[in-house]
Amino acid sequence: MKKIRFLFSTILLVFAALGLQAQSPLCGVAGTNGQAGTFFNVEATADIDLTSLDGDFDAVSCNVEIWTRAGSHVGFEGSNAGWTMLGMATITGGGIGNPVAIPIAFNIPLLTGDVQAFHLVSTNNTAQNYATGTGTVASTVVSSTAELTLFAGCGSTGLFGGCNFS
Repeated sequence: MKKIRFLFSTILLVFAALGLQAQSPLCGVAGTNGQAGTFFNVEATADIDLTSLDGDFDAVSCNVEIWTRAGSHVGFEGSNAGWTMLGMATITGGGIGNPVAIPIAFNIPLLTGDVQAFHLVSTNNTAQNYATGTGTVASTVVSSTAELTLFAGCGSTGLFGGCNFS
């Protein structure tokens, strides 16, 4: 299976940016809004392994957690039931439009057609940046490559704080 690094600059319908390391960018949207948490879905358009995330954070130190679940995040934003925490790390953001690597190692194998949900949250800061968009959460395509499709997501006030901005 092809291993890819998932470059993420926080998405949303309340969108974000996403690209693939050593691949063409999925989306290059610089964030102008911010929130502590985001939820978003990706769908594999090829058999791949997701192995890391990069995020667009304010140029401050923040504690970041990455959570994931198979399938969509829709309807599961208010509780960690069914979610798996991939890890927590302290990062220093690069400022708006300058994604930084989140040093949490993981390997999520996805087969073509698999949908995977993510919840990225800054637990001590409202430091994530995203661009507000239009469309429908989890069904509007924000961007895609030959390997992965990113769907519009939503912002959250914190860890499993619900889908507040979509």
